[in-house]
Amino acid sequence: MISLYSQALLDTCSLSSRVVWLLLVQSSFITWRAFKRFEPDKPLPVAILLLPIPSLLSFLGPSQSLQDTIRTFGSFYLFILAWTVAYRLSPLHPLARFPGPILCRISKGILAWHTYTGNLHRYVRNLHEVYGDMVRVGPNELSTNRADCTLSILGTGGLVKGECWYNRVPPGTPTSLVSIRVPAVHKSRRRVWDLAFSATTIRDHWKWHLMRRVGQLVEHLGLITEQEKCGAKVVVDLNNWMSSFTYDIMGDITFGGGFEMMKTGGDTTGMTEALQGFNTQHAILAHIPWAHTYVRLIPFAAAAGKRFAEIALAPLITRITEGTQVKDLFWFLADEESPQPPSRATVKADGIMAIVAGSDTTATTLTAMWYFLLRNPEIMQRLEEEVDSHFTEVTDPWGEDAVQKMSTMMWLNSIICIPEGTQVTSHTYSLQRNPLYFSLPDLFLPQRWHPREFVDFNTDRKLRQHRDDPTSNPGFNHDPTAFHPFSTGPANCAGRAFAILELRAVVCAVVWRFRFLPLPGVRLEEWEESLEDYFIVRRGRLDAAVECRH
Repeated sequence: MISLYSQALLDTCSLSSRVVWLLLVQSSFITWRAFKRFEPDKPLPVAILLLPIPSLLSFLGPSQSLQDTIRTFGSFYLFILAWTVAYRLSPLHPLARFPGPILCRISKGILAWHTYTGNLHRYVRNLHEVYGDMVRVGPNELSTNRADCTLSILGTGGLVKGECWYNRVPPGTPTSLVSIRVPAVHKSRRRVWDLAFSATTIRDHWKWHLMRRVGQLVEHLGLITEQEKCGAKVVVDLNNWMSSFTYDIMGDITFGGGFEMMKTGGDTTGMTEALQGFNTQHAILAHIPWAHTYVRLIPFAAAAGKRFAEIALAPLITRITEGTQVKDLFWFLADEESPQPPSRATVKADGIMAIVAGSDTTATTLTAMWYFLLRNPEIMQRLEEEVDSHFTEVTDPWGEDAVQKMSTMMWLNSIICIPEGTQVTSHTYSLQRNPLYFSLPDLFLPQRWHPREFVDFNTDRKLRQHRDDPTSNPGFNHDPTAFHPFSTGPANCAGRAFAILELRAVVCAVVWRFRFLPLPGVRLEEWEESLEDYFIVRRGRLDAAVECRH
């Protein structure tokens, strides 16, 4: 009896196919508007928007078969996608007047894919070459390679950090300094970082660690070159040694030591591999930040991040257990003299960020520098001559007066209107390779940073070729305002001064003692072509022959 009653009720309430389709169109439009207006990313509100309506229409439809139910659900979701695509491609969209590929206008999935391949920086640069200095690279995102836009985006009073920094950690979990989106909170947290990397702190604390590690690097490379006496061909992986050096020095100044990668000949713990996996995942999800919520539900998805944190924080555990009076970065971050010191979890988050920001970026810069010097032996020779003219003893490049000498070395320091709510990116790779600001942007040309009176446009082969090129812009473009290797504005790199000192010290010490040479038959360009960008750069081996100079 109950079954018959239910069937009768269903027959009375059932809707024709035509009415169901009309309701699907209307309800999908309302649902799309709700997603557009509120942008829900938590499972419960998303489920409320996506499940009840097609369930009800399936129940009230002329047939409740599995096939018709699947068709109703599928049609509902396809209509939502259709409304989304139609709006993003329509002239009604606020960014409709900005040029860009159709697929990029529809979805950030294109940028996520190119991030997965590690080729995003080249892809966006190509977009700027095709579409101009302001490109729509996402449904609600613009990319610019104009220098005058950079300060408006990153400078004081500029834009807050965009969606790519949203939802990176679970709610209630402390985040690192670099991920803070609220300017006032960032300013408060940045205070101890500025103190930790002040000129006084670098001189009194960090400099000693740096010079000791530079000496250790030279010592290890010297032991390798001893094989020359045995008639063996001496080859070193410069990427491995630069990476080992930077991790060791950052371990010293952050937690008082603990990694000792130079001593073991490289990373034997798997930390760098775990870091690459962790950053690759986050770089991809930065384009679809709502997906973080669901990826965190996958047990194995966070394995790389947890593994990296365990290894990177091991020295911190030792530091806390044993205690020390040394003023390392942890001492500053703990800020125990403050009325409201940060939580231990916050200090850990900032400590991990310090290891990543201070080691991988500097290692990439150093390795890239050796790569360009290997490709340009005439510049390598000029650098060697300059280093030799300033330092005469093997200990000089990391002696007491080395810092002052290095700051005056010309060749050394040369190598080294939008709608509200739109996410805007100043694409550094495209900006700093824009010929409007830097002539011959793809050439390694340290002379561009020399005072103009020291640049010889007649005898230098590369500059003479540019001067005689009738298609080039008049004169030689060099606009330092377009150069932002440490970012700019209130969220720029806190460790800039130490990083520059670190680069100078390594280059001077290593160049004074050794000479690196390309290996016969090796195409060096493959190293640059293989670089992959995942917020940090994934680098391959850079093998070179090494010999002693002094």
